[in-house]
Amino acid sequence: LVTGAWNLPDSDSWLKTQSRTRSKKSVRKIGRRMKKDVQYTVRKLAEAGLGLVTGLGLGIDTEAAKTFLRYGDPNKMIAISPVPLDIYSDHYADSWEKRGIISRLQVEELQRLLYRDIPQNRIFDSSKFRNVNQTSYYARNIREVGVADVVLGFHLDDSGGTGHTLQ
Repeated sequence: LVTGAWNLPDSDSWLKTQSRTRSKKSVRKIGRRMKKDVQYTVRKLAEAGLGLVTGLGLGIDTEAAKTFLRYGDPNKMIAISPVPLDIYSDHYADSWEKRGIISRLQVEELQRLLYRDIPQNRIFDSSKFRNVNQTSYYARNIREVGVADVVLGFHLDDSGGTGHTLQ
């Protein structure tokens, strides 16, 4: 999701908004080609002085956030969590890893973003939700779209998140 996008560069020349690459190791890991697509797109947006809205998900959101922080102005980033950060972090550290969907490395990467890399005044949560579930994710998606000027979708797996956000 992009903020400040009133003067986007010619999208045909540099913007790639989808890839069919999928990783077979984990439903939350992105393949090399999609990772490059995300990095390229986000770098171009950052270099153009635009902002980034992220839902703090694993995979594409994490890669987009890391790339934006490398090339863009952190004060132009808006990160929206579906629940308060402590609940969100615990959810990934405990529940998801035990189900084998993500690795310890992915959990640590997300926690670095949440607690060290993204300025705390740029992270917003849906405090009314206490459980990480479809309802809190959908509320987060609606908030993301509400603050973005443009939505760019990279669809990783068969989860409904990207489709819901684009609707």
